[in-house]
Amino acid sequence: DRNRFWDRCVQIVNERSADMLRLNSSSTYFTEVFAELKHYALDG
Repeated sequence: DRNRFWDRCVQIVNERSADMLRLNSSSTYFTEVFAELKHYALDG
């Protein structure tokens, strides 16, 4: 259902926009998140 898809997209944006802004503004936070993502990629 198209409306359900877009409702979910908006929900994700609303829940995570602060984190996305923090990723962009804090190099320390970006480095921490990037290291965690690399860890998951290597485990997969």
